[in-house]
Amino acid sequence: MNVRKRFPTQEEAVLNPEAARMFARTYRNLALGLAASVLLLTAALLVLLVRTTEDAVIRRIDELLQNRAQAIATGHAREVERRPAFAPASGYLFFVYFGDPPQTPIAVRPYDPFSDAARTVLARLAEKNKSALGGSSPVTAPARAELEGEAFRYVLVRLPEGTSAASGARNGQARSRTAGPPSLSPPAESRYALLLYPLAREEEYLANLRRQAFLAGGLFAAVSALLGLIFADRALRPVREAWAAQRRFVANASHELRTPLQVLRLNLERLVRYKDRTVAEERRTLEVLLGELSRLEHLVGDLLTLAKADAATLAVEKRLVDLADVVRREGEAFRPAFEEKGLSLEVHAEAAPVWGDPERLAQVVAILLDNAVSYTDQGGASVVLTVDKTKKQAILKVDDSGMGIGPEERERAFDRFYRGREARRKKREGSGLGLAVARIIVQAHGGTLRLLPRPEGGTRAELRLPLAPHS
Repeated sequence: MNVRKRFPTQEEAVLNPEAARMFARTYRNLALGLAASVLLLTAALLVLLVRTTEDAVIRRIDELLQNRAQAIATGHAREVERRPAFAPASGYLFFVYFGDPPQTPIAVRPYDPFSDAARTVLARLAEKNKSALGGSSPVTAPARAELEGEAFRYVLVRLPEGTSAASGARNGQARSRTAGPPSLSPPAESRYALLLYPLAREEEYLANLRRQAFLAGGLFAAVSALLGLIFADRALRPVREAWAAQRRFVANASHELRTPLQVLRLNLERLVRYKDRTVAEERRTLEVLLGELSRLEHLVGDLLTLAKADAATLAVEKRLVDLADVVRREGEAFRPAFEEKGLSLEVHAEAAPVWGDPERLAQVVAILLDNAVSYTDQGGASVVLTVDKTKKQAILKVDDSGMGIGPEERERAFDRFYRGREARRKKREGSGLGLAVARIIVQAHGGTLRLLPRPEGGTRAELRLPLAPHS
């Protein structure tokens, strides 16, 4: 299988060769297994169809033979003559009459197509089946016979006493096929009759049915194999996407971790080279080291939060908390960062009791304020916390006057390690994990978090949480 064709997108290119081979094997096995299952089911249904049709045809012929035989056995030979022995869809029904013992056919109605060898075989059949005639039933069960390469269904019937000869027909005389409607009545000395139905037309019909079933089965097998490939591809798509997302996550995490580690190593090597310098002289280097350690700690904490969320082990210790207190506390903590950039920060919060983890909720508010100060160059931000008693929700809106975000990027902003085009162009610091972590925490509290545009410019982060009961 061409792995490059199976995984053509840039996102899937992160798959290593072993993973690609694993997906290719799984894909092939799924497709083959599905196609084989459908093929076996189709073959079983077609065999059942052909067998059912064969049984129905044979059953109809046997009923015809038994009806005619019963009519003759009960002395209603004239009624048999009124019911045609030949129908275009059925073929001829032959009446072969024997004396007692049945050694040589006395007569064959409506005409005699059999050779001397075939007549000998017919006599043996009559002699063999004579013993199967019991006292209660004058007709044997239908059976199959081969005469000169042609198949027949037949029954043997014991004729009643006093059977009269047909008018216009002498015993043993074979009627011509063009001599008009022949009489089917037995000759006077007949004691047994062998009724034969040739199966040539039915076997041709069944052979055509088998061929058509075989062709239909082959076509259906090809279609099912194609459908198997399609459905197997769809079944594997979430697996491929999850694997690609995992690989991207690992690659991005490694890249984000590498930068602070490199800074730490370079500065530590500098300290090792200049052993004679005092702590005061290397104060700036130590501050850089502490900053990078803080950044590294923050990044590892975000990664741990995401990992716990993926493993469904994220701890959220909920209790009754006033979201307004959390918002005011975080607002005061971030006010120096806003003032340092010459930005304003307004906080308006009304009491909003919610059932949640105050530490986690503080983390969410901190992420929203950090984004506001990081992506705003002038103006400022406003934080408004209101309560919608109708919907029983606490609504937190964090508005900034920053660069904003395009409509196509608003949902992707919650992807892990995603950073918007403007943020990348202006080389803003950040790992791209903040909003991903915030949304996971909000969802764990039964709330929603989304980004909205502001008409006057900038972005609004809107957080909605359910109010605590009886609040």
